[in-house]
Amino acid sequence: MKFLWVVLFLVACARAPLKDPALAFRAAEGAPELADTLPLDSLREALKRTLAAYTNSNVPSTFRFAEREVSKEDYQRALLALEPELESVERFHAFVRENFEFYEVYGADDWGEVFATGYYDPTMKGSPKRTEKFSEPLYRTPPDMVVVDLAAYAAKNPDLEVLKQAVIEQKSRIPIWRGRLVKAEEGVPKVIPFYERAEIVRDRPLAGKGLELAWVDPIDAFYLEIQGSGVVELPGKKIRVGYDSQNGFPYVAIGKFLTDVIPLEEMSMQRIRAHLETLPRQQQQEIFDKNPSYVFFRKLKGLSLTFSGAEVTAGRTIASDQLFFPKGTLAFLEMELPVFPDATAAEPTEWVPRPRWVFDQDTGGAIRGGGRIDLYMGDDTEAARMAGVMKRKGKMWYLAPKESFLARIR
Repeated sequence: MKFLWVVLFLVACARAPLKDPALAFRAAEGAPELADTLPLDSLREALKRTLAAYTNSNVPSTFRFAEREVSKEDYQRALLALEPELESVERFHAFVRENFEFYEVYGADDWGEVFATGYYDPTMKGSPKRTEKFSEPLYRTPPDMVVVDLAAYAAKNPDLEVLKQAVIEQKSRIPIWRGRLVKAEEGVPKVIPFYERAEIVRDRPLAGKGLELAWVDPIDAFYLEIQGSGVVELPGKKIRVGYDSQNGFPYVAIGKFLTDVIPLEEMSMQRIRAHLETLPRQQQQEIFDKNPSYVFFRKLKGLSLTFSGAEVTAGRTIASDQLFFPKGTLAFLEMELPVFPDATAAEPTEWVPRPRWVFDQDTGGAIRGGGRIDLYMGDDTEAARMAGVMKRKGKMWYLAPKESFLARIR
């Protein structure tokens, strides 16, 4: 009976998942103790890249902070006013305290609390043609893929209002479905669901259509989909590829199917990869098939791009749920990063505080809810090692310009 009471108590006290975007923030009582453990130059660069992306449609026209709404134009003015203040950390912090308000995020278990993971740009060997080692293609978006705008249908027909909740797109909170346009024997063409991962990989319906960007190792291909972008080293050249679209099925993390071989508390990208490499190709694919989502890529000319359109900045770019948190905004993050005992260790020996300023620029299939973020680590070996073990609680505040400040700079 006592055990049952404890269970019921914990369930009753559990924090309800955030559903209403209007409840994503609350005004903080004051500013946290500000500090930054990264070079100031990287903050300048992140600010510059954020501002350059303000013409992108994925940066919303209005930012909502609890009861306040700030227009995109006003927030842009506020960020522009920050640029000359970045001569020193002290000057920047003084300016922020005077002219900005701090807002706590809804949080995972409590206000302000976030659960942080990490992502990075992997580098992998590849081939322009299929080989025994490089047997998995990286595909462009197929030309017969179409997007069905469910919100538009709901707007035209109130009886279809429920369609606004039908969101399964990996990089979107907008109600759309992806499908495949097929010819009908009679009448107009029709849209049917696109192929799932198992169909794409096992049946190869996209083969021979000139969609292959490169061929890589199957495990590398799967990890590249999770990260969203990376570099493929081909003979004599390198190409950078980034997320373009996906097949319209929800992302499912494969780690939940490996708890019989990897304890949950030890689950990491490194441990999952090490296990996959011990398996025959067929068993690897059986695990991959648990995730029906499949990502299509495009070639990138510069750095990897975020959902907002901004180029990534190592240690400064974060991904969050775009339903609740607006892209193109400034936030302060208190978090810990791993410290490894040597250059080859896969597991850290300690975690140390590494507070910093970040910009919310990205989103992701697994980054959902009011207390979940993903920190971009970079594109080198150390970035991969840190991202692989990142599962840490922290605290985060978003910043909104004060009305009095906006009145001065309009």
